[in-house]
Amino acid sequence: MHFAPDGALASVGLAALPRLQAGLKKHREQVQFFTSMTTYPLGLPDELMEEVKRTAADTHLSMADAICQAIKFGLPQVREGASRDSDFAEAAAETWDKLGPAPTVLYDQL
Repeated sequence: MHFAPDGALASVGLAALPRLQAGLKKHREQVQFFTSMTTYPLGLPDELMEEVKRTAADTHLSMADAICQAIKFGLPQVREGASRDSDFAEAAAETWDKLGPAPTVLYDQL
């Protein structure tokens, strides 16, 4: 596959063309294109960065697209997890209320 200086596809072997078209179609289906972008500096632990690289390679996405997709599909789970945490906090508070005040420890008498 060769690209012309202007970035256009100059020549593709005819046998590879259907595979290329299928890959582009799959890519368009997987990635939602955004008309407006915000750049945000993001520090990732090395292990997470390696996972991003593997995912990008396995899915034939760029690393940026893989990260965007992970954020897009992961945010609902983050919200769900946060609501479970608040439910747990409420349940823990109710349990402490039922137990009554903590005992007073007289350290000077130990």
